[in-house]
Amino acid sequence: MDPMELEHVIGFAGDRGQVLCVHPTDHNVMVVGMGRNVVVQDLRDDHSQAFLQGHDESVSVIAVSKAGTFVASGQQGSTRTAVPEADVLVWDLAQKIDVYRLRGIRDCVTALAFSPDEMFLAGAGADGTILIWDMQTGEVVASVGSGAACKTLLWGPLEAGASARRPNYTLFGTVGHKVDSFVMSYSVANMHYQVSEVPFRLPAGMVRDYTGCCLSPCGTALLLCTSIGEINVFQLDSRVYRASFPVCSGGARHMCAAGPYVFVGGGDGSIKRLTGSGSNWRLDAEIAAGG
Repeated sequence: MDPMELEHVIGFAGDRGQVLCVHPTDHNVMVVGMGRNVVVQDLRDDHSQAFLQGHDESVSVIAVSKAGTFVASGQQGSTRTAVPEADVLVWDLAQKIDVYRLRGIRDCVTALAFSPDEMFLAGAGADGTILIWDMQTGEVVASVGSGAACKTLLWGPLEAGASARRPNYTLFGTVGHKVDSFVMSYSVANMHYQVSEVPFRLPAGMVRDYTGCCLSPCGTALLLCTSIGEINVFQLDSRVYRASFPVCSGGARHMCAAGPYVFVGGGDGSIKRLTGSGSNWRLDAEIAAGG
């Protein structure tokens, strides 16, 4: 008997917060992790699905680059190897083919993020590793030993560097209860990128479990949501904590910015829409998601 071919799948478990992305330029296309597969779904046609296969364990996180050129997917640590390698696969989204298989993370890939110009991919693991890969070569250009699992990664705006052809990059991340930034600048003398750590200053005794992050619409603040359902605001230029305010019960699970708004998904099934800037934010609208 010939094996049956899978035509399409329906459903989404939603037990992981970072395995569903919408295409940045075509909002009718969704990329979602389902088991060991990455599924590219056209929302206009239930039968229009592409299955990207290459992981040997469940997909733990997905990221799509700003222009929609690449998709990156990370997985749980493999049970088929002597050490629990957690590979990251980079896919060409238009052609639906794999471009790179990136190694170096163990146990589980916890966060992925493409730089705004799609030149670099940052990945973090449950083993405390943060790696940055060059998307032109697939090689590691920087490695940071965080010592604790990094749950969120986010690139900041590009800034002019010492080399006119190579800007400075800033990567924000939450490492344990710390909020960190890593500045990656190109050394003309050494002819490679160097990374320096610039931590954010938090109030004494402030301990939070961060679950998501985004930049404010005006680009001057880093917003972080927490497991107790609040948002923390940090000033980008000074790396200083500015404010906290409650937004939902049941913990805040994820957040993103779109246009002038910030959206927060809560563990209570709510989706909140916020507007504001600096330390001043207000609830603009909310809905209760069914399920």
